[in-house]
Amino acid sequence: MGLNDCPNVARLFKQFLLDYLLLPYGSHPSIKSTEPVSARVPAGLSESSWKRVAGEAPIKAEDLEKTKVGIVKFIGKYLLPEMEVALHLIVAMADTRHVVANEADTVMRKLSGHIKW
Repeated sequence: MGLNDCPNVARLFKQFLLDYLLLPYGSHPSIKSTEPVSARVPAGLSESSWKRVAGEAPIKAEDLEKTKVGIVKFIGKYLLPEMEVALHLIVAMADTRHVVANEADTVMRKLSGHIKW
C-alpha cells in the first residue's frame, strides 16, 4: 500500500511539506513581540499551520535549510504526482537561501516536462 492509496494521508502530508517550505527562517510562535500572534503569522500560513510546522522550539536556520533541501530532493524522486507538487517547487525556488532555491530549480527542470501548466 502506497501513499497514493490513502488520499487523506497524502493530502495532509503534501500540505505539511508545503507549509514547511513556507516557514521563514527565524520565525517561531514562542518568539516574543509586541504584536499579537495573529499579526506575526508568516504569509501563506494559518496560525495553526505555523505552530504545527514550527514545532516546540525555534529551528536553527541551518537545520531548516537542510530540511527544506531534503524535502525538495524527496519531491524530485517521483514518489508524489508531479502536478501535485509543482506549487511546492515554485515556493522552494523563491526561498531566500540559495541552496534551497538552486535545488528546487534543478528538480523543477527535471519534472517540468511532466507538469501540465
